[in-house]
Amino acid sequence: MEAERRRGLALFYWGGVLYGLVEIIWRGETHWTMLLTGGACFWLLDRLDGVSGRDPLALRCCKGALLITAAELAAGLFFNRLLRLDVWDYSGRPFNLLGQVCPLYTLYWYFLCYPAFGILRLTRPGTGKSTKNPPQKGIANGRQTVYNRDKKSVKTS
Repeated sequence: MEAERRRGLALFYWGGVLYGLVEIIWRGETHWTMLLTGGACFWLLDRLDGVSGRDPLALRCCKGALLITAAELAAGLFFNRLLRLDVWDYSGRPFNLLGQVCPLYTLYWYFLCYPAFGILRLTRPGTGKSTKNPPQKGIANGRQTVYNRDKKSVKTS
């Protein structure tokens, strides 16, 4: 449980850093509220990947883009409308929703979800390239046997 909490905090931190860097590269500046939003989005993407990890990557990226757009809408309503910080305003963009989100940025989030899910997979314990001795399937005596890399039987069905 403690390792899970530490991983969650690390995801929040790095999500905020990466989100801020994307904004700096794209717009030339960022705001502290975007660091919080980015951290929350990266953590939420990890949760999404945990429950829909068997879905095709393109579908997960669609879900991720919608999740990030929803988080940006919530952040925009809170920070821009309620607290009146005026961090951003998309009211000049076509098909915007309350000036807080627009379809163009949802499309951008879709494409950015591809590397985000890749990074998340590499950081998850027991998955990605960091995995030691992943199971390999084989047939022995007509029964299915799972082997690790050292060809030692792990499970027979």
